[in-house]
Amino acid sequence: PENLRTVLQENPFKRCPVIAGWKVGGCLTREEMQLSIDEGRAPVLEKVATCRRSFTIGEVARLLIDAPGGFAVLEAGDKPAGIITLHDLLPAQASLVTRRPH
Repeated sequence: PENLRTVLQENPFKRCPVIAGWKVGGCLTREEMQLSIDEGRAPVLEKVATCRRSFTIGEVARLLIDAPGGFAVLEAGDKPAGIITLHDLLPAQASLVTRRPH
């Protein structure tokens, strides 16, 4: 519970991925963190979207649109390497458009 309190106090995010043993375990919402503290129980994790560097921008776009938290965890090999959001995707798509020859 103390770890959850710290996360709630130090982070403004509505959702965050849970990493355990260098594996993506799921996603935890602020609401669920608070409920688990209040009720004295372990938090219930939501599923989290994951992608790999080999995914195309189109594949990532479809994944993010359907992702519950609006983000995906980028995995490199079997380890998490970062988080991708729709805010990251838009500049990537724009850079592709500007690179195309006319």
